[in-house]
Amino acid sequence: MYREDPQYIPADTKCPGDNDPIDVLDIGAKQLRTGAIVAVKILGVLALIDDGETDWKVLAINIADPMAHLLNDVDDIETHLPGAIKAIREYFRDYKSFSGKINSYALRAQAMPRHYAVKVIQGKLHRSNRRTN
Repeated sequence: MYREDPQYIPADTKCPGDNDPIDVLDIGAKQLRTGAIVAVKILGVLALIDDGETDWKVLAINIADPMAHLLNDVDDIETHLPGAIKAIREYFRDYKSFSGKINSYALRAQAMPRHYAVKVIQGKLHRSNRRTN
């Protein structure tokens, strides 16, 4: 399990990690239970800032989803599922608003492409392995 490292401050977000497991959002048609383990195709990533901590949101699709062959990067999400990224971005910005808190995003709230998401994940894997070895 790869956690957001609270000891590491990424240059792109300028906020430490939140010490939670990395979040992968399956945007496919089938609703899965929280924590389900399925093979996914990585499409992109959002850099949520929650309570001053980096909380990466990896955008992915279950490889068994009927739309998986159409989606390979964040641009494909907008093409085939218009408004999906905006809805995800707004949900995570506002989901704690009942308590008077609004989250923000690093990277101009832009959904970063697949290659960027892979670098984020690989960086987490490297730091996670370094701490456990």
